[in-house]
Amino acid sequence: MTRTLLALVLGVLIGVGATFLLAPSSLPPRQPDSRPSIEPAATRPIDIAAPPAAQEASRDFYRQLADADAEALASMIAQAAARAPSTDRELALAVLFKRYAELDALGAVRLARQARVGGAALGAVYGAWARAAPDQVLAALSTVTNAEDAADVAVAVIMALGADGSAVRRVTAVLAAREESTSFAGLSPQPVPTPAGRLGAIAGRSALALAAERWADLDPRRALAVARDIDDQRIRPTFEAAALRSLANVAPNEAFAGLADIDTSGPNLPLFGTALVELARADPERLLAAVRDFPPDARRLAESAALQQLAQSDPAAALRHIERLPLGMERQGFMRLVARSYGKRDATAALAWAREQRGEQMLVSAVIGGVAEDDPGRALDLALALGSPMERMTAVQMAATMGARQDATAEAMANRLLAADDPAMKDMLGFTVVAMWASRSPDRAMEWLLANGQDMSPNAFQQIGQQLAMRDPQKAVTYLARMPEPAREPWVHGVVQGYAQNDPQAAIDWLGRFRGEPWYGRAASTVAMNLAQRDGAAAARLFDDLTADAGGVPPEQLVNVIATGWANQDPAAAADWVMRRTSEPQRDLAIRNVVGMWAAQDADGARQWTLRLPQGAVRDGALAAALTASAMQRTGNLDPGLLNAFASPQAQQQSVLQIVQQLAYDDPTKARAIADAHLDATFRARADGMIEAARNQPRFGVQGVEVGVGVVQGAAPAVRGR
Repeated sequence: MTRTLLALVLGVLIGVGATFLLAPSSLPPRQPDSRPSIEPAATRPIDIAAPPAAQEASRDFYRQLADADAEALASMIAQAAARAPSTDRELALAVLFKRYAELDALGAVRLARQARVGGAALGAVYGAWARAAPDQVLAALSTVTNAEDAADVAVAVIMALGADGSAVRRVTAVLAAREESTSFAGLSPQPVPTPAGRLGAIAGRSALALAAERWADLDPRRALAVARDIDDQRIRPTFEAAALRSLANVAPNEAFAGLADIDTSGPNLPLFGTALVELARADPERLLAAVRDFPPDARRLAESAALQQLAQSDPAAALRHIERLPLGMERQGFMRLVARSYGKRDATAALAWAREQRGEQMLVSAVIGGVAEDDPGRALDLALALGSPMERMTAVQMAATMGARQDATAEAMANRLLAADDPAMKDMLGFTVVAMWASRSPDRAMEWLLANGQDMSPNAFQQIGQQLAMRDPQKAVTYLARMPEPAREPWVHGVVQGYAQNDPQAAIDWLGRFRGEPWYGRAASTVAMNLAQRDGAAAARLFDDLTADAGGVPPEQLVNVIATGWANQDPAAAADWVMRRTSEPQRDLAIRNVVGMWAAQDADGARQWTLRLPQGAVRDGALAAALTASAMQRTGNLDPGLLNAFASPQAQQQSVLQIVQQLAYDDPTKARAIADAHLDATFRARADGMIEAARNQPRFGVQGVEVGVGVVQGAAPAVRGR
């Protein structure tokens, strides 16, 4: 009997599945003697292939399904759940679970969880349970952790509870509770058109947003009416936006009529992104007129969607609208958006228009980008034919970026650019086409590179090596043995930089194999500088191992870069490392920067460390940095402990003058007070000039004043204390 019944279930699904799942059942419930496990009964396997036609089976379908007991249904559920995912499987499970839930709602929930089903099947279980015990099912809804499943359950429960405003409010209260840690403004991630011409998306899909969309798709008009009856202003926009989007698909005129009543201000705006996109598809010019009085952000969002559509059907109309906009970044963004769509529709006319627009250098490449979306080869032809070298380079890069998305197109573009009699094009070939190609299909891209690399710039090998090593350092390492000799150094440079982003120490160890190469110092110095921000200790160890070979980088500059980057992570360790340098020039600049950064994070820690340094020029430099940071943070006068710790009055006066110089632009009153309190007559005269210059001129470009540099040499009289 179970074999025949399951075959009937599968056969009749196409004809009656949706109606059966959503309508309240008229089948009489039966109480089982026990709750069977999801494990199938010890019966013959059920053949669920090749069902009879739904028309022939429907006469017996309901009667036989009604006669099935819980044990037979459980066995069929187990057999159906074991099938490979398919639409028929999901519908079969939904029908079977719905009937089982009418016999034993709680048992159906248990079986559904045991079988790990979701979607329509889980919705059918909870929908049937909701008709018998609404309070229990609402409480259980919060335990459905998967957002997709929770949305299906929510819609089924709404239908079971009457599909009215009361049902929606009861269900959304449960869904909202599970979103308490999420801002309601981001509950419904909608595609948002931007002046750049792309549709972005807010990350994260919530059960509440998904339920709103699925509920709205069932009956958009009813959904919109119910949404506007929701009092909770956190939840209402989510359901209202979903309903408006669905209504725009089936009845644009009604959606336009409802547009005037929506609140698109503030955090609600992203929710209405897809609704505006659908309205733009229906009638872009009408949307442009409808949103003229919208808040600025909402208006820009709607205009982006509308202009993108209008440019594809009537570029002249889109341009007429843009010409009415005031000059500025917004207008430029819209022009590029239209240029891209215009290029897709009529490349020749779009290019002619773009080149007539004076002062809009990115329009030509935007047109080329639009052409490249559909035909990268033609886009490259158009780009290479441009007369202006800068315009041609930008346009070729745009076409190449789009073309590198497919292996065949990427290879064709690479071959064409390689044949170009233009060194700049060959450089761009490596940086754009082959690098993007290698990031997606490394083996094919590398085979092409190794076969054609002798005609490419060595810089291309470095860029591609870094790109590949960031994704798969071990694979990138293996290609070294096949590199032509001129490309070995740039390849190692690139690979070790990319490698270091995954595993700094392993990258350093691998680089150590090339210690005898004449370019080792250059490669190690580059890695150390790049590594400093992420792993200052590793960068410092690499520098210590370089001895005198810094690859042409002045050692004091390299120490400063490493120490400054390391100070973001561990300023105390960075400062101690700097002080272990044997060269005073290496210590001097680096310690000033480290202490300055340290004091901004931990003023007391930097102060105590600085005061423990031995007397000398390096200590005075650290004191100057700590005193400056303290002056910027303190509301009162200078720190007397730091102020009186300088080795000489000259160093103290220079440090105070530098502080006055920096404060003169942001807080001239404080700068004046510090100058009067701590500078002698000679230095105070210099300070007066700085304060006056700051009042009359911008921060940079003040004649005779260089911010942060000591400006006085020679002896100084005794300094007045606080």
